Amino acid sequence: MADGLSLEKLPLEVIHQIFSLLSPRDLTSLRLTSHSILSAATANAHWRRHFFDSLLPSHAALIDIPSIPHNQWAFQLVTDGWFRAYTTVIRIAREEWLHTDEELKGSTWMVFFKSFLREGGASSDDAAAHALVELRHDMTSVPIEGLPLHSTSWYVDQNKSLRFSGYPPNVPSRDPHTWCRVMQHVSVLMLTDSPEFLEALNVLSSTILEESYAAGLIDEDKRQALESGVRDSIRTVQEKRKSELSTRFRKLHLLRSSARERSMNCSYQGSSNLDSSRSGSSSGSGGERIVVSPMEEAGMYI
Repeated sequence: MADGLSLEKLPLEVIHQIFSLLSPRDLTSLRLTSHSILSAATANAHWRRHFFDSLLPSHAALIDIPSIPHNQWAFQLVTDGWFRAYTTVIRIAREEWLHTDEELKGSTWMVFFKSFLREGGASSDDAAAHALVELRHDMTSVPIEGLPLHSTSWYVDQNKSLRFSGYPPNVPSRDPHTWCRVMQHVSVLMLTDSPEFLEALNVLSSTILEESYAAGLIDEDKRQALESGVRDSIRTVQEKRKSELSTRFRKLHLLRSSARERSMNCSYQGSSNLDSSRSGSSSGSGGERIVVSPMEEAGMYI
């Protein structure tokens, strides 16, 4: 910078004030610049704010995580705890979630026939799933609500796709708008929530508790209290999920539908603005709007 000034030479409180205005992408880039900046760009204050104010509200599959009180997690015990929590969620969102049939046993799915959804050509999405189906531990699928679908056996094939006898493979993916688990083929969409995010944060919190205990930052009583607090909160979340399953799934579907519609509108506006800029004068008076998805903005580069 001019006159020999550099970011590192600014007072720490000024650095943190500047960093409070930056996005996760900017902070991640700054972490790579120097050791002195690394600590400030990884500070819990910034990443806790991005975690709760930006990341969680952007994806409906993370709906359970805000139910855990902030102070029950172990992330605040170490200087990079909330950064590790943020990047753990991003990592899980990028990974394939279906590996074996174990990921499906005991899960409940919303089943939609695409001809009645917008992606199938309908003018609007149905407010509720056409059926709820449970994939049981005995490898049978049983309808529990909605249309009276036939019970049948299921399995995961060598391509890691869900198979029902006589039907095309249901290919697994993750909904880009909500991060919910998805299974689909040409005529059917299956959607459910994603417990792996909360499970991964629980594992990370336990790991940080062990690290903090080994480093003498907390005693055994504190470690057990924090561990039991998270465990009890997760148990409460799981019990509430079971008791409000239909309402919960309907909310996930509507959030997915509205997020998808917003994304399509943004893409259309961005395309229109891009066409306008291309057809405009050489002076550049036509502005181009670059549309960035919530997943990209959340930091999928990490």
